[in-house]
Amino acid sequence: TARPLAQMPTALCASPGYLAALPALRHPRDLTQVNALVMPARRADQEWLLRHGAQRATIAPRGNLRVNDMTALIQLAAAGAGVALVPLPIARRELDDGRLVDALPGWRGPSVPIHAVYASRRLPLRLRLFLDELRQALG
Repeated sequence: TARPLAQMPTALCASPGYLAALPALRHPRDLTQVNALVMPARRADQEWLLRHGAQRATIAPRGNLRVNDMTALIQLAAAGAGVALVPLPIARRELDDGRLVDALPGWRGPSVPIHAVYASRRLPLRLRLFLDELRQALG
C-alpha cells in the first residue's frame, strides 16, 4: 500500500561559475548550449518538460555525463560540469550555500511525488499519526 505525502518541485540547476561562462539563459531554447547532466534511467531526463506559468517547453537534454545517483548528479552540477534537473528539497544545501543556482529562473520541471509505502492496509494509530504529521511537514 502506498500513501501520497507530498510533491517535490524540480528545477534546472548549475554552478554560478558554469553559468557565468555562458550567454544568459532566459528561455528553454537557450538550453541547447549547455552540457546536460542526466540520469538515463529517470523518465524526467528523457525529455526535460518545463513550465513557467502557462508557458510549456520540451527539451531533449544533450550532454556528455550520465550518472545513476541523484547525489552524484547534484555534486557534478555544483562542481561546474553542467546543468541538471534536480528536486529542490534534495539540492537545498547546495542551493542555500550558493554552490548551485537556478539556471532558468521561473521555469520548473515536473514535481516528484513522495509516498509512504507499507505492507499492510491496516496501520497502527501511532504510524497513521506520524504519517499525518509528516504529510503536513512536507506539504
